[in-house]
Amino acid sequence: MAAPIKLHLEHNWPVYVGWSQQLNCRGVFALRDIQPGELVEPCPLILVPFKNETDFANSTPTNSLVDNYYYDWTAEEWCLPLGYAMLYNHSYQPNMKYERDFEQSLLKYVAIKTIHQGDELTVNYNGDPNDQKPIESWFHEYGGRKII
Repeated sequence: MAAPIKLHLEHNWPVYVGWSQQLNCRGVFALRDIQPGELVEPCPLILVPFKNETDFANSTPTNSLVDNYYYDWTAEEWCLPLGYAMLYNHSYQPNMKYERDFEQSLLKYVAIKTIHQGDELTVNYNGDPNDQKPIESWFHEYGGRKII
């Protein structure tokens, strides 16, 4: 486990949590216009080590609903992002991407196109904004129904 990192993150992100009419769930929206390349939010992480070498391929960190919010981090760890990261919805035409900052243990959400005030902020859950692979396999079943 790496030594703790001391960070001071100001919270003046240009976003708010609202209701996505399109998806009928919570989403994150722009308080003002956001320009391409602008850092929208750097999210601190909780790093969760694999229990053994087969964890990544055959298991999930907690075997619960929370597992739908973990990201791959390293060959030995998953990460659970804090901040608004768990509320950014998926799109195959996203207006943001996320970047892994291993040095500071952050997921950084960056605009990839102009986002206008009131627009919902979205990312492609596959990581690459252009990746069109179906995301259904990312989500696990709980109580006989798939959580998407």
